[in-house]
Amino acid sequence: MATDRANKIVFNYWLAVTPRKVTDIKNMLNRNFDLENYLLYIIANFTMNNWSNYNEAYKWFYICDQLPDEMDYSDGNESEKDKCKFELALLEAYFLSIAQFKKAKLDADNWKKEFWN
Repeated sequence: MATDRANKIVFNYWLAVTPRKVTDIKNMLNRNFDLENYLLYIIANFTMNNWSNYNEAYKWFYICDQLPDEMDYSDGNESEKDKCKFELALLEAYFLSIAQFKKAKLDADNWKKEFWN
Protein backbone atom coordinates (compact mmCIF):
# COMPACT_ATOMS: atom_id res chain seq x y z
CA MET A 1 0.00 0.00 0.00
CA ALA A 2 1.76 3.12 1.21
CA THR A 3 5.33 3.37 0.07
CA ASP A 4 6.03 7.06 -0.45
CA ARG A 5 6.17 9.73 2.23
CA ALA A 6 2.99 11.53 1.15
CA ASN A 7 0.92 8.37 1.40
CA LYS A 8 2.38 7.69 4.83
CA ILE A 9 1.42 11.12 6.09
CA VAL A 10 -2.11 10.79 4.73
CA PHE A 11 -2.47 7.30 6.15
CA ASN A 12 -1.20 8.36 9.59
CA TYR A 13 -3.70 11.21 9.62
CA TRP A 14 -6.52 8.86 8.58
CA LEU A 15 -5.56 6.45 11.32
CA ALA A 16 -5.43 9.21 13.94
CA VAL A 17 -8.84 10.53 12.93
CA THR A 18 -10.52 7.12 12.76
CA PRO A 19 -8.90 4.81 15.32
CA ARG A 20 -11.65 2.23 14.96
CA LYS A 21 -10.06 1.44 11.61
CA VAL A 22 -7.22 -0.45 13.33
CA THR A 23 -9.24 -3.64 12.89
CA ASP A 24 -9.63 -2.84 9.20
CA ILE A 25 -5.87 -2.38 8.92
CA LYS A 26 -5.29 -5.77 10.54
CA ASN A 27 -7.68 -7.32 8.03
CA MET A 28 -5.86 -5.55 5.21
CA LEU A 29 -2.56 -6.92 6.51
CA ASN A 30 -4.08 -10.39 6.44
CA ARG A 31 -5.06 -9.99 2.78
CA ASN A 32 -2.10 -8.07 1.39
CA PHE A 33 1.18 -7.96 3.23
CA ASP A 34 2.61 -5.14 1.13
CA LEU A 35 2.92 -2.71 4.01
CA GLU A 36 5.93 -1.36 5.78
CA ASN A 37 6.60 -1.90 9.46
CA TYR A 38 5.61 1.62 10.49
CA LEU A 39 2.00 0.45 10.04
CA LEU A 40 2.64 -2.52 12.29
CA TYR A 41 4.10 -0.14 14.87
CA ILE A 42 0.99 2.06 14.66
CA ILE A 43 -1.30 -0.94 15.19
CA ALA A 44 0.76 -2.26 18.10
CA ASN A 45 1.10 1.12 19.76
CA PHE A 46 -2.62 1.87 19.43
CA THR A 47 -3.51 -1.59 20.76
CA MET A 48 -1.24 -1.13 23.75
CA ASN A 49 -2.11 2.46 24.64
CA ASN A 50 -5.79 2.66 23.78
CA TRP A 51 -7.02 -0.86 24.42
CA SER A 52 -4.43 -1.95 27.03
CA ASN A 53 -4.24 -5.28 25.22
CA TYR A 54 -0.59 -6.03 25.94
CA ASN A 55 -0.60 -9.55 24.48
CA GLU A 56 -1.96 -8.34 21.15
CA ALA A 57 0.38 -5.35 21.15
CA TYR A 58 3.35 -7.66 21.79
CA LYS A 59 2.31 -9.79 18.83
CA TRP A 60 2.35 -6.80 16.44
CA PHE A 61 5.56 -5.34 17.85
CA TYR A 62 7.16 -8.76 17.43
CA ILE A 63 5.99 -9.02 13.80
CA CYS A 64 7.30 -5.48 13.19
CA ASP A 65 10.67 -6.51 14.62
CA GLN A 66 10.79 -9.58 12.36
CA LEU A 67 10.41 -7.66 9.09
CA PRO A 68 13.40 -7.62 6.76
CA ASP A 69 15.62 -4.54 7.08
CA GLU A 70 14.69 -3.36 3.58
CA MET A 71 11.09 -2.92 4.77
CA ASP A 72 12.16 -0.84 7.75
CA TYR A 73 11.18 2.82 7.86
CA SER A 74 13.38 5.44 9.46
CA ASP A 75 12.71 9.13 9.81
CA GLY A 76 15.62 10.50 11.77
CA ASN A 77 17.75 8.63 14.25
CA GLU A 78 15.39 5.82 15.19
CA SER A 79 13.95 3.19 12.87
CA GLU A 80 10.60 1.49 13.33
CA LYS A 81 12.39 -1.76 14.18
CA ASP A 82 14.28 0.07 16.94
CA LYS A 83 10.98 1.36 18.33
CA CYS A 84 9.49 -2.13 18.19
CA LYS A 85 12.49 -3.64 20.00
CA PHE A 86 12.14 -1.03 22.74
CA GLU A 87 8.41 -1.70 23.17
CA LEU A 88 9.01 -5.47 23.26
CA ALA A 89 11.54 -5.03 26.06
CA LEU A 90 9.15 -2.73 27.94
CA LEU A 91 6.25 -5.20 27.66
CA GLU A 92 8.46 -8.11 28.72
CA ALA A 93 9.84 -6.23 31.72
CA TYR A 94 6.70 -4.59 33.08
CA PHE A 95 3.45 -5.86 31.60
CA LEU A 96 3.62 -9.51 30.57
CA SER A 97 4.59 -12.72 32.27
CA ILE A 98 7.02 -15.06 30.52
CA ALA A 99 4.12 -17.33 29.56
CA GLN A 100 2.16 -14.39 28.13
CA PHE A 101 4.91 -13.08 25.89
CA LYS A 102 5.82 -16.60 24.74
CA LYS A 103 2.15 -17.06 23.78
CA ALA A 104 2.18 -13.71 21.96
CA LYS A 105 5.31 -14.78 20.03
CA LEU A 106 3.58 -18.03 19.09
CA ASP A 107 0.52 -16.07 17.92
CA ALA A 108 2.79 -13.82 15.84
CA ASP A 109 4.58 -16.80 14.31
CA ASN A 110 1.24 -18.40 13.45
CA TRP A 111 0.06 -15.16 11.85
CA LYS A 112 3.27 -14.96 9.82
CA LYS A 113 2.90 -18.56 8.65
CA GLU A 114 -0.64 -17.92 7.52
CA PHE A 115 -0.29 -14.49 5.93
CA TRP A 116 3.37 -13.72 5.30
CA ASN A 117 4.33 -14.90 1.83
